[in-house]
Amino acid sequence: IYFFKPKGPWRPNNRMFFLGAAFMLLETKAVVQMALLFGSTWLVNSAVFFTALVLILAANLYVIKVPSIRLALHYAGLLALLAVTVLVPLDTFLSGGIVWRYVIPCALSLGPMFFAGVIFARSFRDEANPDQAFGSNIAGSVIGGLTEAFSTVLGFRYLLIIAICFYLLSAWMPTRGKG
Repeated sequence: IYFFKPKGPWRPNNRMFFLGAAFMLLETKAVVQMALLFGSTWLVNSAVFFTALVLILAANLYVIKVPSIRLALHYAGLLALLAVTVLVPLDTFLSGGIVWRYVIPCALSLGPMFFAGVIFARSFRDEANPDQAFGSNIAGSVIGGLTEAFSTVLGFRYLLIIAICFYLLSAWMPTRGKG
């Protein structure tokens, strides 16, 4: 990062960095979980990415429409959904009706993306240096991608524990808001 940083003062944005790292793990877990439940086809992957983009759009629209957002509530929702996803094994959803087999696992896998999107959009909206914040977020997603290798040791289910740690770190990082 040092070699590509802009000239002049530059401080990485730690909150955005950890948000990027955690989101990469969250997205990877969603793709893998949906592939395990429904098969690894281009249709399943397309549906996961489409749903992720729709949830991110919904999060951005929510931040635009609701100007006074308390991040603590959204962090709580995000961490609660992630904790449930870690605690409930995937094979629980292999049989049953449409709600049990499709709706609940999709909500558990993809639901946290809405909360993460709200946190990101709200943090980015209030950022004094959006270029540095976005660069930090991209650098974090690279680290999140590298951290994905821990799935060979932990398994994809417990990979979310690392994502939870990244989200907790992002929650504790101070914001650098606009003047």
